[in-house]
Amino acid sequence: LLGGSFRLETAETNGEIKQVPNFYLSGSYKWPMTYNISLKPTLLVKSDGKLLQADIGTLGIYDQFLEVGVALRGYNSQSFESVIGILGLYISNNIRIGYSYDYVIGKLNNATSGSHEFLLNYTFKRFYNSKEDKIKYSPRFL
Repeated sequence: LLGGSFRLETAETNGEIKQVPNFYLSGSYKWPMTYNISLKPTLLVKSDGKLLQADIGTLGIYDQFLEVGVALRGYNSQSFESVIGILGLYISNNIRIGYSYDYVIGKLNNATSGSHEFLLNYTFKRFYNSKEDKIKYSPRFL
């Protein structure tokens, strides 16, 4: 958690590799817009203790089946690094698959044409009772 270092010695290379801890904070909220369309703003903040990087975006969700979104990544308002396109499908209530493409618009544009990401997400059922899980009695049968 706090980092460390180790030596790497080979015939060609002699050096030390330092492990740096990384910290992540993420959040989102799903706002129902109509009966089958929701809007979900997202925020991901990453830091190694020295630099701070943020991804800010939004997802449009249609009929709890299809997600389409866009996000921006950068270190501050003058250094946007990439634009991210997102596509996701809900296969069932617990399983979601997704794809995203990061198009680099910053200085790394000369070194890479972007990156592809694939997502497989499984949501576990709740193991606790909530207000929604309580029995609702009908006044007709009391």
